[in-house]
Amino acid sequence: MNVKICKMALFITAATLSVSGCTSAHTDAQQLELVSVDMDSSEHDYNFGISASFENSDSFETEDIVVSENANKDILNTIPVEHGESDVFLDMLDEDNGYLLYCGGPAAGLMEKYIYFTNDRWETYDKIDISSKIDGYPTSFAALSSERLYIGTQLRGDGYLFETTDNGANWESVSVDNDIEHCRYGYVPALDASADALYALLDLERDGKEGAYCLYKLDDRQDKWDKAGTYDAGSDLPIKSFYMYDGGLYIDLNDGLYKINMEFLK
Repeated sequence: MNVKICKMALFITAATLSVSGCTSAHTDAQQLELVSVDMDSSEHDYNFGISASFENSDSFETEDIVVSENANKDILNTIPVEHGESDVFLDMLDEDNGYLLYCGGPAAGLMEKYIYFTNDRWETYDKIDISSKIDGYPTSFAALSSERLYIGTQLRGDGYLFETTDNGANWESVSVDNDIEHCRYGYVPALDASADALYALLDLERDGKEGAYCLYKLDDRQDKWDKAGTYDAGSDLPIKSFYMYDGGLYIDLNDGLYKINMEFLK
């Protein structure tokens, strides 16, 4: 995910959470230290001043995706959709180039999924249908380049994390850890551009309880994911978001926003 460098004061509380592990054959991963951040994740602008959300069309018969400027709320474009609303994810590569993943309302277990892309800050766009290529309900979406995209999903038949290297034409399931049991949700990798590092997050079950998370770091030299740390969120609900911003790795949980102590990951 793209990182927009920006000077911002973060007010961090004194409360620090040190939490425990998850189900895997690897037991050498350390417990992550999370620090509560006294702000909302919406204050982190990593999409170059743009946001996307659902809004009723004038006819109230369909739902539209509205792409707008955060600063003045000016609408850049309205994208009509025909399959209801479940979720929408936006990721901009730069000021003009970006991607949007639309997830329709699931019907009989099936969910329509489309990727929209633009090269003129959403003045115009194209789309492709990936409904038959991605199993599961998406939890997250990231564009690491103009060709390399990731989608994290709720685990179904084919996996929990998917990657394309040809701008969405073909997708492959990514296996982060073959020793994992009972993975519930996968979250797309977060890119630390300053350190040339990629982190992925998985939501697992531990001892029959949900809400146990494992963080992985990609080792490009060996082309494999290494477990970087574990923690127990104490919640049976999926996290809201997982992302890198201004050199910091953040997890938005149900009870607030947390920053991972990056010193633990060195």
